[in-house]
Amino acid sequence: MKVRQRRYCTAELSSSSEVTVTVSGQGNEATVDTDGNTDGDQSTLVFGISTWNLAQSVTVTGSEDPDGNNESLTLTHTAASTDQNFNDTTEDVIVTVVDDDAVGIELTPSSIAVTEEASNSYQVELSTEPSENVMVTITGVETGITLDNDNNPETPFTSLIFLTGSWNVAQTVTVSVANDDNADNELITLTHTATSQDTQYNNLTKELEVNVTDNDAAGLSAPQTLSVNEGETAEFAVSLSSVPTADVTVQITGSRGSDLTITPSSLTFTNQSWSTGQDVSVVADQDNDLLDDEVVIT
Repeated sequence: MKVRQRRYCTAELSSSSEVTVTVSGQGNEATVDTDGNTDGDQSTLVFGISTWNLAQSVTVTGSEDPDGNNESLTLTHTAASTDQNFNDTTEDVIVTVVDDDAVGIELTPSSIAVTEEASNSYQVELSTEPSENVMVTITGVETGITLDNDNNPETPFTSLIFLTGSWNVAQTVTVSVANDDNADNELITLTHTATSQDTQYNNLTKELEVNVTDNDAAGLSAPQTLSVNEGETAEFAVSLSSVPTADVTVQITGSRGSDLTITPSSLTFTNQSWSTGQDVSVVADQDNDLLDDEVVIT
């Protein structure tokens, strides 16, 4: 969209008879008006014998367009008069129309949030009309992340094509996140890079942040209850519920002051063995009473 900005130029003459100056050359880039007090755009200036030295203003207004290019046009001023010194004389003025549109890739919204085993979408569009087709390639896709723009997740993609005839039609990108073993939230940055013969768009980039919320909770996996007869041994297995970022040591307590003997007293899990259950042995000693005992093992 061009800036609708007015610029003025002035004209004055010296003549022995009336002179009419016609301004031509305006087009889609700008409009010209020689008389702001008259409806519509006027294109002539009249200089009388007694007013030849009074400058008259010409208003040039930049037109709006969808591209991001600056344009120039030449306004030709042609005189018509019975004074042959002025008749058919011309003078040119070069007008540069500065575009106020910023060429770029637009992402709506500018960031999204996705939970594991779910998806969310955003739209991609160009901010101005390109002179050539534009391909936008998306990079930064990590393991477990897939992109889709045709409602068919079986055919993931990494690029979008914007044609010159449909450049202003937004394209939807759906981001799907698979489940992983850890319990960490993640921040992923998707980079959108334009490739085009249009030099204004070629190599332009725009980033979008994807905030991934993990659906796993860090914790221990172990049976809620365990029964063991006096004089006998029972076992239960302990593992982690999600992959740790560092080694995890689990201390086992609760047997002190009871008839139980628990071994081992600690377990260590790594990011390779976190899901493999490790056995804990519980030995119940024989006592002389007839009462059942209950012990909480932590």
